[in-house]
Amino acid sequence: KIDLLTQAGNATSAPSNFSRAANSTVTTLQNLINQVFTDANGAITGNQGLAVNSAALVQVTTGAIAGTYLVINDSAAGFQSSNDLLINITGFTGTLPALGSIPVGNFFI
Repeated sequence: KIDLLTQAGNATSAPSNFSRAANSTVTTLQNLINQVFTDANGAITGNQGLAVNSAALVQVTTGAIAGTYLVINDSAAGFQSSNDLLINITGFTGTLPALGSIPVGNFFI
């Protein structure tokens, strides 16, 4: 499980919400960030933006950035590269959860 720390190494709380975004075919990490921040829940029709204190899993299925990514938004709306996280977790073992909401405790401490 993931235990989040601040830049100073102090413990910080797990996200309030966690979801699986729809698979993506984007070709850049910036486009991936934009897509997930626009629609973080692949199980619901329409856009459900990545809320503050939330995280999303997304899989890129083609191209040079193909893989599985974890996106974590801090307490400020929108993506800030100095505070939010985009982590390539390709090689993750196990089955990815279905599209939609994921219990936070399944991945985070």
